[in-house]
Amino acid sequence: MSRACFGLFAAANALDVGFVSGVPPHVLVDSASVLPNAPESLPGASELVRAGDGEPVDLIVRIPKTVKSVMRGVVKPKGAPCSDVIQSWLDVSNHRSRGAEQADLIWNAHIKKLVAGE
Repeated sequence: MSRACFGLFAAANALDVGFVSGVPPHVLVDSASVLPNAPESLPGASELVRAGDGEPVDLIVRIPKTVKSVMRGVVKPKGAPCSDVIQSWLDVSNHRSRGAEQADLIWNAHIKKLVAGE
């Protein structure tokens, strides 16, 4: 069974630390089986369609480089699985669309307290 969760800005929103809007939601998956035309695709995978050049993107599906780490830290703050606050901070910090600002907000709202032991 494949697993999936919201990542990056979508995860930050689910964790109530998001403020960036207009970025397509990222869904992180642990297997290519959810992608269309992949060997052993799961039912429903064929409904995903790759956007063509210049077409708007509604959703970004990707396999993270550290699948096990991401999936072990999944939380469900509002019922939907999303990457935890530390993973979200790591993921958005290098994103070109206001990622540094989002990372600073996450750091100051949550991670700084964890590091300081508050």
